Amino acid sequence: MTAICRAIFVVVLIVLPLLAMQQAEAGRVWPVFGANGDVGATPQCGPGKVLVGFSGRAGLWIDQIGIVCADLQSNNMPGRHLPVSEFFGGDGGGPASGSCPPNTRISDAQIYVTADFKKVHSIVLDCIDANGKITETGFGSRSNDAASSHTGASGIKRQLCPQEHFTGITVRYGKHVNGIGFICNAVNPAGRR
Repeated sequence: MTAICRAIFVVVLIVLPLLAMQQAEAGRVWPVFGANGDVGATPQCGPGKVLVGFSGRAGLWIDQIGIVCADLQSNNMPGRHLPVSEFFGGDGGGPASGSCPPNTRISDAQIYVTADFKKVHSIVLDCIDANGKITETGFGSRSNDAASSHTGASGIKRQLCPQEHFTGITVRYGKHVNGIGFICNAVNPAGRR
């Protein structure tokens, strides 16, 4: 009887962590919208953190992109924005950024690509506060006002994370940002497990 109990105990010790890892990694990975580019990456915010915007370089399209993350607070809203740790793409265009205002989270994202579908033109984020008020912000397309200017853009793809938070992106790039897709995951507020 003791050998059976030990075997069951060992199996439980092995299986439970694997199940926990699958739950932590469960989420939605949207397909990349745009072109393949030369290489790919999947930058993600860490545990207890959510995506709130982007920083990088843009001209007529997005040349370089980095994700801006924030700790998820107990009220289910992002806190202070954290510095960007890594950028992907080339060095064309000029400095650009676009992030949700404080105390708002991304509720919806639209990706605009150039007419030839080979470069990401701009990204527009709908940011929602605790009262349901939506603010729009953009990244890319020659100005920090990508939310209202889509001159030169052709295709558009809307991506949502209905029951989860935006936590990262899949990016395809070379000299420019060629395509992106969003990553969604359940996130526990910082300090909670």
